Amino acid sequence: MMETMETMMESVSLERAPVTTMTIGARVAKVFAALRWAITLNRSRVALSELTDDQLSDIGISRHEAERECRKVDLF
Repeated sequence: MMETMETMMESVSLERAPVTTMTIGARVAKVFAALRWAITLNRSRVALSELTDDQLSDIGISRHEAERECRKVDLF
């Protein structure tokens, strides 16, 4: 699960372009991409929080690590 989240984060590019070169459409697209990413990350953390200790052990994550990940708040 953790590798999946990290892989997903690497695949989403939210690099900032200079404001003067971005069109309104490009800015809106960036906002929607960031929102989609935030929703995906939240869903992944909810799913992680619902795993049993045995399931967490299967993927190599302790309950403590899972709880720490689920408490994170990422604001763009």
